[in-house]
Amino acid sequence: MSATMHDSDADSAQNAVFERNMAAFRDFAPRLHGMLKAIERPVSRLEVTADGSVDIAVHGRKLYGRDAVAYTQEQLTRYFENPTRHFVGKPKPEMIPGLPARFCIALNDRAEQQGIRYGDDNGAEDCWFTVVFGIGLGLHLQTLAERTGCRKLILVEPIIENIYHSLSVIDWQEIFRPSNGTPRLVHFVTETAQEVIASNLRTIIREQGTTLLDGMYVYSHYPLTTLARAEALFNRDIFMHLAGLGFFEDELIMTANTVGNLARADARVIVRPLPTHDTPVLLCGSGPSIDGCFDKIRELQDRAIIVSLGSCLRSLLSHGIRPDYHVEMENELDNAKNICRTDDEFGVHGITLIASTTVRPAGAERFDDTILYFRDRLSSSHLFGQGIEWLGSCGPTVTNAALIALLYLGFRNFSFFGIDMGSRDVARYHASDTFIGMGQAREWGSGRRVPVIANFGGTAYAEGVLRWSRLAIETVVRLHEDAKFINCSDGAQIAGTLPMLPHRFNLDTPPLDRARLSAKLDEFLPMFGEQRRRTAWDRPAQERGIEAMIAQLGTLFDEVAVAPEAGIDWLKEVYDSTSYDSSSPAVPAFLFGSVAMMVCAVWWYDRRIRDAEQRDAFRRIAAEELRTSMAWAGDRLIRLFDDVDAVFAGQLAEVETDEIAPEILNFFIEDATAA
Repeated sequence: MSATMHDSDADSAQNAVFERNMAAFRDFAPRLHGMLKAIERPVSRLEVTADGSVDIAVHGRKLYGRDAVAYTQEQLTRYFENPTRHFVGKPKPEMIPGLPARFCIALNDRAEQQGIRYGDDNGAEDCWFTVVFGIGLGLHLQTLAERTGCRKLILVEPIIENIYHSLSVIDWQEIFRPSNGTPRLVHFVTETAQEVIASNLRTIIREQGTTLLDGMYVYSHYPLTTLARAEALFNRDIFMHLAGLGFFEDELIMTANTVGNLARADARVIVRPLPTHDTPVLLCGSGPSIDGCFDKIRELQDRAIIVSLGSCLRSLLSHGIRPDYHVEMENELDNAKNICRTDDEFGVHGITLIASTTVRPAGAERFDDTILYFRDRLSSSHLFGQGIEWLGSCGPTVTNAALIALLYLGFRNFSFFGIDMGSRDVARYHASDTFIGMGQAREWGSGRRVPVIANFGGTAYAEGVLRWSRLAIETVVRLHEDAKFINCSDGAQIAGTLPMLPHRFNLDTPPLDRARLSAKLDEFLPMFGEQRRRTAWDRPAQERGIEAMIAQLGTLFDEVAVAPEAGIDWLKEVYDSTSYDSSSPAVPAFLFGSVAMMVCAVWWYDRRIRDAEQRDAFRRIAAEELRTSMAWAGDRLIRLFDDVDAVFAGQLAEVETDEIAPEILNFFIEDATAA
């Protein structure tokens, strides 16, 4: 009888713990609470033995294979002897263009004058992010959160029933809202596909302070193929979190270019997605493999639309193939020069340009016909693109932009040529007849070549930007089940596309009526027009945005000056001040990339200062220099707005900008091991 009472008491206590935890999920993770509440008959079960050992059993197999408490304690001990951490490389002002460079130089000069010294490595045991692959019964979570001092705890668990069973074992309330008063946000990633897990992690980190990565902890709890592969993808592509942030001076240039392009009386614009159609598209990139495809492209040109991407324009024209459309995305001056050189050599008549509003007008005006699109997250789109759908996933390369733009134009039948996303030759990424291939421009890339699976078997080599581009293409392909993607390129394999050797590719469609297709597209592509431009330009709203941001940050910097010992978490508020959405003024979009880099620099330096008094002095200096930088940026934006007004009034031919270009990515992740 007593044993029965004991079991009953234990069940009652376990149920009470479960209900408290369900209430915690209701308050702090409502989406997941709904999923847990829906579990009525779990396939797995929680096993609790007479001696108190716990495990999860499913179909005769155990998750831990022994007592989960002992398993977890031993694992934590081993982990903290040599924790897996990510560290960011030292900020290099010479490679951080414009505003961040001036900020870093001023910051370090003042720190040196006050005798502030940085250590050689990150001496802080705490972090902003801790990422845990596998929750299981969650017995490791409290210790991990406390030992790493994380502000953001990101938990990956594809098996929802594991979380369900953990509700009877641990105290989730303490994980969500620690009793020590340290704020902590908990994020859950519960998807089951490794690529989706990695993608969701990037999204969470971007939203929660991507430039506060330095010192991140990564922990793996139990063996599961999905978790292991997702962690490998996450670690491999960690550099992507700090890539493509943009910078202030570049936004100035893109706004100037947009004003110039929208001033064209005949500029048409993609306003929303067009009706879909099955017109075949040969999407032609400038990867080396296109060198062997020109005969096939020429053979099919009467049956398909031919689209050239970036530097491929010269390659096609040099082989007597005149594309129907040419796509550009980047705003670099060299791109415009290359278009002009190609036009001078072959002529670009009869080719329609599809381009971001931000490309250089000097190149765009060489084409007789232009279709413009607004890219998301850019200041120029905030300024002039209200009421228009902005194209997302347009980067990092022109291939990404072309694919999205053509999908918006209704195309659903794509065949890739020269979309290599890498190369079998580790030193060569461009076709022979591009300016790079002819040796008239240098080969580009982030430097590090990584082996990847090639499209037709074997190995290709990709660098950082191309890997990023390929991942973005794979996401687009996965989301467009109504489209067909054939890959005839001999570079990196692109998941979701059908590999096909060029000589085996054919089209059984009738000859294309280009005039009819062009007329149908024109029906849905309105001119931007002077009236739309003037209606979109709302200078007072932008100036109010500047004033509000400077006032908000000024209050924050005053608080830092009074109490620098309160910590460094105020950097997240600076980061958040330039986070933005499609309805906000353009000011955050102008500043996001540069502010993110400055935040990254302050976080990096602060964590390498050993002396508490020096650290407090550094934080005061950092706040003062950030205030100075924000004030300078506000004044510079007012000058930009003056120029826009003058152009619209016909008093100025073009908006004046500062030509500043980064050499390479701004920061680098150095390793994934303990310091």
